[in-house]
Amino acid sequence: MIDGLPVDYKDIDVLLNYVSDRAKITSAYRIGNKAKDQRSLTTAIKRARFMALLPISHDHEIIRSPKAETPKEEPKAETPKEEPKAETPKEEPKA
Repeated sequence: MIDGLPVDYKDIDVLLNYVSDRAKITSAYRIGNKAKDQRSLTTAIKRARFMALLPISHDHEIIRSPKAETPKEEPKAETPKEEPKAETPKEEPKA
């Protein structure tokens, strides 16, 4: 519990307050948490990392979009197949 509220791994905005910019969990003495509260906070952060809701390291970006859109491939128009041209015999020039 943080400030009397239960910690939920899905509440990313709250969890980001307890993670440094290098993606490290802030220690209890800096936050002022009791040991029991720090354990529940740590568990929630680790669950969020496992579910890929929080970055595991500082190299990962947090991308939040309402819905990830994948580019749709347009159906390819069939190109007419070219028929092989019959070779015409070349006429030799008459001398």
